[in-house]
Formats: sequence, structure tokens, C-alpha cells
Amino acid sequence: MIKKFLLLAAAAACLSAGAAAQDLVQYVNPFVGTAGFGNVYPGAQVPFGGIQKVRTKNWTPQNVHVKAVYLNGVKLKGTTLRYEDIRGGAELLFVMGR
Repeated sequence: MIKKFLLLAAAAACLSAGAAAQDLVQYVNPFVGTAGFGNVYPGAQVPFGGIQKVRTKNWTPQNVHVKAVYLNGVKLKGTTLRYEDIRGGAELLFVMGR
């Protein structure tokens, strides 16, 4: 009788410990560090952990037209990007104007 009780008590302890570990997921926020000037990207980061960062400069409700586009600090002359240009991570800057 005591062996059955101890076995049931051990099983209940294991089940409650497993349930407590699963409840910790509710405290995880995968978007921590992504807002504002955060440098964490929550999406897929392939290949090589590359991140494509897109920024705007001079944007206002009046400046809605793209005047220039820079890829990694170099002004683009066309509208085509090659995979090789962005595969390891890239920064795309849109300079806005009227």
C-alpha cells in the first residue's frame, strides 16, 4: 500500500513539474529588442545570419517621394538589386523629398 502511494506521489510530482515548465512560455516575448532602435530581428536570418535593414531619411507627410536610394552607402542608379548585394546583410536607405 505504501509503495503504491509513493509511486502515485512521485508521478503527481513529475506531472506538476512538467506543467510548471510549460507555463513559463507565457513569459517569453520574442519581440524584445525589435522596437525603436533595437538591433534584434525576429524573422528568418538566412543565409549567414544576414539582416536587411531599411531606413528612410527626410520623411515627413509632405516628403513622400523617393529622391535617392542607397544600398550599403552606395547610391543606386537603377531599380534592380542582385542577390549577391544583400545576401550577407544589407542596409537600404530611401532619401525622401517633394
